[in-house]
Amino acid sequence: PSIGSLSDDIYSFQVELDGDIYQFPMTFDDLIAYGWEYDGDATQTMDPDQYTVGESFKKGDITIYAEIINLGANVEPFNKCSVAGFSIDDYLVGDLDISIILPGGIQFGKSTKKEIIAAYGEPTSTYDSDLYTTLTY
Repeated sequence: PSIGSLSDDIYSFQVELDGDIYQFPMTFDDLIAYGWEYDGDATQTMDPDQYTVGESFKKGDITIYAEIINLGANVEPFNKCSVAGFSIDDYLVGDLDISIILPGGIQFGKSTKKEIIAAYGEPTSTYDSDLYTTLTY
């Protein structure tokens, strides 16, 4: 697990999850070192310059969906590839007591749209629905 403090820069590609700072991209093994277990076949191979979305990793009661990418020049098993990032949402979190903080102190489930825009500026696009709002930077 990484040590240090969370950047204020949205483009640092960092996230703090339950006190651990994740820096993306990271190796598959680095994600496992944080205590995550891959819910799939880590020996499955991927061609160069390819990626997956929605690969399930579990740690205790928490599930995340990670993007695995092969940045190398050869066909590699997932466990020799990189993790470009992960997704988590209200459905996955449920009633769990977890802390997710993005650069600039933006907190999952707590920060408002106004606070996000104050930290990151105007988004390049905004999507509003009855259930959620998505800001794209």
